[in-house]
Amino acid sequence: MGGSSPLGAVGYVNAAFELHGQIMKGEMPEPDCIYIASGSMGTAAGLILGIRTLSMKTKMVAVRVNSERFVNVKRLIKLIYQTNSLLSSMDPSFPISIFANLMWKSDKVSLARNMPFPQKQLGSNIFDEPLRQH
Repeated sequence: MGGSSPLGAVGYVNAAFELHGQIMKGEMPEPDCIYIASGSMGTAAGLILGIRTLSMKTKMVAVRVNSERFVNVKRLIKLIYQTNSLLSSMDPSFPISIFANLMWKSDKVSLARNMPFPQKQLGSNIFDEPLRQH
């Protein structure tokens, strides 16, 4: 079933807010891209939701490091929407986000269309499948 939950993913939404705060204070530039390992998708779901909510330009790539049984597009979308719903229920001002431009690429998830992937480093058998809400 995986080890992630909506409540756990909230921690990574918060991490995106912390990163955004540091950028706004001028402590660091906004990263072009964040690469993470995705074993149960909590980190990916939370960061994607946080980055999108804050309208950051940072692209995020989650590299699957677990079985596709646990790390797949259906589970990722479900976890993102469950986390978004949890946050919105706790704080009605938290926006409901739509994820029309997420891309699933076999072993990777990207928060932008046409994101360049270093295929030689991260794997092959790349295919594009737009993520859709189920």
